[in-house]
Amino acid sequence: MGGGPGRQKKQVKQAKGKRKSGNPMKRREEEAAAAARREQGPQAIEPAAGGNPFGLPAGGQDGQDFDLPDEFKKFMK
Repeated sequence: MGGGPGRQKKQVKQAKGKRKSGNPMKRREEEAAAAARREQGPQAIEPAAGGNPFGLPAGGQDGQDFDLPDEFKKFMK
């Protein structure tokens, strides 16, 4: 019933990585775009200027005019 000492294990297939187009024109465009991304490096992935790291839009509530509800003021003494 199968699985005896003569049974061989299946080979694990290797990952093929990112595939490239078979179309020569399209492949040339993809390679040019990849080269441009490599030249730009990690500095190209910067957050937008003036953005808030907490996800709130810049110029939103800045905390100066914020007033706690009366229930929470007792914790701030």
